[in-house]
Amino acid sequence: MRITTGLYKGRLLKRVGTIETRETASIVKQAVFNILFDVSDHIVLDVFAGSGQYGFEAISRGAKKAIFIDYQKEATMTILDNASMLQCQQQVEIFEQPVTQKVFHMIQDPIDTIFVDPPYDYQDYEKLLYIMPQAKQVIIETQKKTQLKNVIGSYQKVKEKAYGIKKIFLYESL
Repeated sequence: MRITTGLYKGRLLKRVGTIETRETASIVKQAVFNILFDVSDHIVLDVFAGSGQYGFEAISRGAKKAIFIDYQKEATMTILDNASMLQCQQQVEIFEQPVTQKVFHMIQDPIDTIFVDPPYDYQDYEKLLYIMPQAKQVIIETQKKTQLKNVIGSYQKVKEKAYGIKKIFLYESL
C-alpha cells in the first residue's frame, strides 16, 4: 500500500492486518483523489480510518491536517506508526472511538473533506451523513451493490462510480 502522489510519493504504509480491516486498492484511491483534484490546505477527516491511507495520501498532497477515527487499537497504533514513519505527527489527530455522534462532537477543527471507508457490511450511511461534522465534500467507499440517495441531509450526490467490486460516491454540501 503506497502513497501515490505528492510529498510522500512511493512511500509504503504499514497495514493494520486484522480481519475487520480491508485496504483500499491503489487504483480506487487514485480515482478518489482525481475526483477531488485538490486537497491543498484542507483539514480532512478519515472515518473508519484503518491504516489511515486516505488521510496520509491527503497530507502528501498538501492537506494541512488529517483527523482519524477508528475503534480498533491495532488501527490507531498503525496510524501512529505511519505518522511517525512519514514524520508528520504534528499534522495528525487520532480518535480511538466508535463512529458515533459523540466522537464527532470531540472534533474542534472545521472539516473540508471527509473520507468514509467502513466495513462492507456497514448499512448506516444515511444516519452517518446526518451526524458527521459539516464538510464541503464527502467521499464514501462502499461495495458495488450499495445504492445511496441523491440527497441526504445537507449533502447532494454529484458523482457515483464503480471500480471492480467497490463503488465511490462523492457528495457535496448543499
